[in-house]
Amino acid sequence: MAAITIRQLEILIQIVELGSFRRCAEHIGISQVAITDHIAALERQLGVKLFARVPGAAAQITPAGQKVRARALRIMSELSALEWEFAPDRRGTIRQSITLAAQGYVLRDLYEEMDKFRAETPHVNLVIRAEPLRLEEFRQLLSTNAIDLSYILAVDDPGLFPSSFIGYEYLGIYVSADHPLAGRDIVAPEDLLQYRIVRLGPNGHLRTAVDDALYRCGLGAAATGLETDDYGLILNTLQRTDCFACMLSGNPRQPLPHNMMKMLPLAGPMLPLPLREAFSARGATRPAVAALAQRIRESQEAR
Repeated sequence: MAAITIRQLEILIQIVELGSFRRCAEHIGISQVAITDHIAALERQLGVKLFARVPGAAAQITPAGQKVRARALRIMSELSALEWEFAPDRRGTIRQSITLAAQGYVLRDLYEEMDKFRAETPHVNLVIRAEPLRLEEFRQLLSTNAIDLSYILAVDDPGLFPSSFIGYEYLGIYVSADHPLAGRDIVAPEDLLQYRIVRLGPNGHLRTAVDDALYRCGLGAAATGLETDDYGLILNTLQRTDCFACMLSGNPRQPLPHNMMKMLPLAGPMLPLPLREAFSARGATRPAVAALAQRIRESQEAR
């Protein structure tokens, strides 16, 4: 049996960080077929499915895939530290590691900034945790210094740990272009309550924030048609059914297209979600973490 390769582990990590096989292929600079082949080979070697594949939707990492990814992150961190410690031009220099946690949707516009940060600070190993986490899990990770920096979305300050406001994420209600409500000039909550909603999965803090915003605009009682964190599956479901979804909409200057979906003109505005930044005790004392956080704040201000 062929051995597991570092390249396979790197690709697995990149797919999760970037959100899809396609984005991973574009980021690395190889074909999507090659990305698929690497993952298929890794699945054969481990004897488990790493991603659930649904025709017409983005692949979603499986529970087994999450465990393999966690191991892969530790392996890559150790290899990076080993190279840094013993490479002739780096010997004696301490290799730092920063762990940032934020749900993938929040990170969508930040990957370019993070790539620049990695290029400018080669002595720092930046690890990104993009899986859905509850606020209580953020508190635990911050309090134990398991992460250095985190970004959360919440209608109100959760009060579970110190955090600072750095910007807003705006929300919209989306349907397919041929949905019965797509041609309306104004859509009231009671119009939408006739249809089912596609919600985020129950395991992330973003689900709580979006549900809170829906409740405050009169849509809290909407019946659930599907729960998923898979963006591709959300879009696919909207295209095939008369469900609606509440999704991040970007901002007035840079709206998110969400494929061919239509954002409905609501009778009343939806509350934007404040984006909050939180440091662990260790992270708050580290210059590299402060530099990364400053880049992210400036990126938010420029949007």
